[in-house]
Amino acid sequence: MRNWTSICSLFCLVWGNFACEDKHVHEPDPVVIEKGNMVIVGQEGNYKWGNASLGLINLGKNQTDMQAYKTFNKLDLGDVFQSATFWNDQWWIVVNNSGKIEVLNIGFMKQRTVTGFTSPRYLLPVSTDKAYVTDLYAKGLWVISGSQTQANSKIDMPGWTEEMVLVNGMVYVVCKTNAKVIRIDPAIDQVLDSVLLPGNATSIAKASNNKVWIGFGGKNGSKPGLCLYNPATTLVEKTWYSTFVEQIPDRFQATETGDSLFFICGTPCLLKTTDSDFYRYPLGNSNWYGLGYDPTRKLLFASDAKDYLQNSRIVQMDLSGTIQKEWVGGIITSRFYFW
Repeated sequence: MRNWTSICSLFCLVWGNFACEDKHVHEPDPVVIEKGNMVIVGQEGNYKWGNASLGLINLGKNQTDMQAYKTFNKLDLGDVFQSATFWNDQWWIVVNNSGKIEVLNIGFMKQRTVTGFTSPRYLLPVSTDKAYVTDLYAKGLWVISGSQTQANSKIDMPGWTEEMVLVNGMVYVVCKTNAKVIRIDPAIDQVLDSVLLPGNATSIAKASNNKVWIGFGGKNGSKPGLCLYNPATTLVEKTWYSTFVEQIPDRFQATETGDSLFFICGTPCLLKTTDSDFYRYPLGNSNWYGLGYDPTRKLLFASDAKDYLQNSRIVQMDLSGTIQKEWVGGIITSRFYFW
């Protein structure tokens, strides 16, 4: 009986110690927000699963939190992260299938929600108090101010609109299900004309000398590729085609001067205006999905989405393609922004 009592006492003592330890579990400190050191990581999550997330990496302090939005706001972000834009000292986070934009301050705390969209994709500021928002289903380009919380005005479009770029005072909009990029005058919110492409438009970026990089998919047996468009002459100056039909140039990231372009085409690639073909970084046969270019540090960030169910792999590499660091991301890491 004495032995049984001793065993019970020992069990209670051990259990009590565990209970005390549990009460004092130290939560990891939030990532320190330091301008000039931050990588904002957009993670789509799975469609209709509501597991989109916004992560942060502080490169200076080597801190990470791939659930930073939830850490700071104690809320889930929503269903499918699409894009982020820094406008008027705020982060505008487009959450596609939730049909909303979350507006955050520079500390990544939620300030308000903008709704009224059908399925928003990308936001482009065209002035200090006006921005355009593309949409998957609305057949229009939303026009919003920096203070409104309900989208209610739009410019008619022929279908699904995606990325945009502002070049020499004009906005160029990717029309995803059409073989064209549409040009808009933001001073009057009107469509002026369009650029016809060999296949459906994919991605877009500003090139040097006020020209435009435009990606396109294959069509009627033609291969996908990208081109350099000159708005001054309204001509496509040069076209490059992908080696494989299934590899479509996307996720355009132009350098500061615009004379070089990074993108995903099966693997992360580099193209200069003077090149005759893509340079494909030899990174292996991973499911390369997201890409970002850090103009300050001259670094590339790329993500391997794996099977779209596991956490992504994120790599940091120099411009020669040498991997310097790796992190575990969230589900379907797709975008990187630098601040």
